[in-house]
Amino acid sequence: LVITIRIDRELKRQEPDIISFARSTILDYFYVDNREFGQDFILQDLIRSVHEIDMVRFATVDNLDDDIRIEHNEIIQLNNLTLNVVTI
Repeated sequence: LVITIRIDRELKRQEPDIISFARSTILDYFYVDNREFGQDFILQDLIRSVHEIDMVRFATVDNLDDDIRIEHNEIIQLNNLTLNVVTI
């Protein structure tokens, strides 16, 4: 999963903290105890979670174009995460 977050230029010195908050939010979203079998991966739900971080202006998922539909006996997992930061 590749996500780009955009932060204000004035927050550049806080970038490590913002990355930590964003990474924790994303990992929490995918944490197995927070998911259910057959629960689809909805891009906007994840983006909404990242937007709840006050210091994040905007976020995009860069390598997926659409939601991922899951079969009733499957559960989504996050194996790789790349988090990019752009200052605006």
